[in-house]
Order: sequence, then C-alpha cells, then structure tokens
Amino acid sequence: IRNLGNRRYCVDHDVGRNAINDSVIPYPCHLQGGNQFWMLSKTGEIRRDEFCIDYTGHGSPVTYECHNSKGNQLWEYNHETGRLYHPVSRYCLTLSDDDKMLVMKNCDDKNGRQRWRFQHFNETLAPKAANNIE
Repeated sequence: IRNLGNRRYCVDHDVGRNAINDSVIPYPCHLQGGNQFWMLSKTGEIRRDEFCIDYTGHGSPVTYECHNSKGNQLWEYNHETGRLYHPVSRYCLTLSDDDKMLVMKNCDDKNGRQRWRFQHFNETLAPKAANNIE
C-alpha cells in the first residue's frame, strides 16, 4: 500500500514472534511483497497472513490477530480518492509529516498523505467505500 503524498513510502510491518500490538510503520517501498504485502478483504480488513491492521481510537494503528468482527479492524478504501477510512474512529490513515509514523487524523481531501494505492487493486471485486465522509 503506497502513500501518494510521498510515493517513496509503503505500509510495512515486520511480523516477528509477537506481532500483536506492534506498530504498523511507513518504510521505503521495495516491491518484494513480504512485510509490505497487504490484502483488503471483502469484509474490509487490511490483512497480512493472520494479522490485521487494528485501530483502537488511540495512538497509532497496530497489528492484531484478525477476529472477523469488524469494529477496530474495519476499513473502507475509496479507490478514487485513495482514502483509507476507519469508520469506528471516523479518522483516515495518514503518513506523518516527518515520514516516520502512520497516524490517524481527521479526513482531509487536500491532504495527499491520506491518499494510498494498493499495487494490485481489482475495483470490481473490492467492497465499495462509503462516500459520506465529510
């Protein structure tokens, strides 16, 4: 998942022995999959193996075991705007200004750091994102 505000960075996570509550981070894109390979599931999870990107409403997004209950792990991706929206918190995934963190901020159409692209995205198979974000 590449950031469009600074195309050098992708969503990354080095899944180790204990990947629960580990931060999801920006890292220079390497196009080799692995720790930068994420899938948007048909139920709105951003998955990597058995771990999903989870946001509790505080701090930064983390990885947590996928629980298939939506909630903290539900994301809406709008392919046209590139926005990754978290409905529970009403925030959007954002690359920090210093490129060192992924943070959650109020959604802003003018903020390129809130725009993301999946490398392989099939619009016909993806769930449609809600367009009711202010």
